[in-house]
Amino acid sequence: MHSRPRSHRPLCWGGCPVVVLLPLLVGACPDAASEVTSDTQGSSSSDSSEEDPETMPSMSVGEPATSTTGTTGSSSDGTTSDTTSTTTDATTTLPDTTTDDTTSEGTTSGTGSTTGGTTDADEPVCGDKIVDPGEGCDLGEKNGEGVYGGCNEDCTPQPACKDGEYQAEFEECDPSDPELAEAAVCTDACTWDGVIVFVSSLSTTGGFGGLDGADTICQDLAEAAGLVMPEQYRAWLSVGGDNPAKDRVPLVADPYYRLDGKKIALNSTGLLGAKLLNPLNVTETKGIVGQTRVWTNTQADGTTASTKSDCQSFSSPEETDTGRVGLVGKTDGTWTDTGGLASCQWYGRLYCFSAAF
Repeated sequence: MHSRPRSHRPLCWGGCPVVVLLPLLVGACPDAASEVTSDTQGSSSSDSSEEDPETMPSMSVGEPATSTTGTTGSSSDGTTSDTTSTTTDATTTLPDTTTDDTTSEGTTSGTGSTTGGTTDADEPVCGDKIVDPGEGCDLGEKNGEGVYGGCNEDCTPQPACKDGEYQAEFEECDPSDPELAEAAVCTDACTWDGVIVFVSSLSTTGGFGGLDGADTICQDLAEAAGLVMPEQYRAWLSVGGDNPAKDRVPLVADPYYRLDGKKIALNSTGLLGAKLLNPLNVTETKGIVGQTRVWTNTQADGTTASTKSDCQSFSSPEETDTGRVGLVGKTDGTWTDTGGLASCQWYGRLYCFSAAF
């Protein structure tokens, strides 16, 4: 078939309307009609995205991309049609859906709520009798009364038993205070229920100044160890016939404790009964002492052992003087009286008893 050169195709397109006068086009320009049909069928399988980029309108950044672009589409029977697509501004303004009653988090602001859905009624309030997170206590209207075991106006606790700190103005002791040396022998009611006893960490000759000197040693050691009421401690010591040890220390119906919390006797009857529950071998610093002598001049029943062998009322360190001693670490009657004598020049320890609390 003879066809025209492609360079003349525009002349036929200009004088032959494609869509409306297709039969006429075929009759008037048979060669052009075949070209149009083949080109149209070829374009029907191509994607409009494959258009020549050089013929597409240019866009600058920030310029609205509103333009009308004509593209040639094809129908199933091979005919062509003009399809007009409109590209609108890339930035679309959505309808305002935010009302005065909502916040950005979607919670209702008009009902007194906060972001996240927590209402004012749920917020912690000191004084509502509810111990909320961050509050140590809450007694409602009773907050701020300033009483032991009470609650301050800011819902912080006031001093109380077992709060971890010993308050001398309110309690005898506090078993939860880690710095309290006697914590092991303090009751859950923050009171003592007996007598504390220790063997002195200090050794001395028999000439330590008599009863007053012995008491001073016990009190100084108790104070250095941080014990409560150190001035109340007395030495288990007898001098002469008028000052037996049993009259110098408390004789009570409550237990006698070492500082590690172990009992040496359930009561005064057990203390004077020549049989201890545990040896009295723990010092004021909770150290353990091995078997060694202790100055006592006291029998198991708490009476004076000798009116002569007492290192001259424990005021003489002379070698020729002697004194009656006990043996640390024993639980029978020898804990206080071995029946033997020791030179007053030798060294021995002292038993120290607290007052009955």
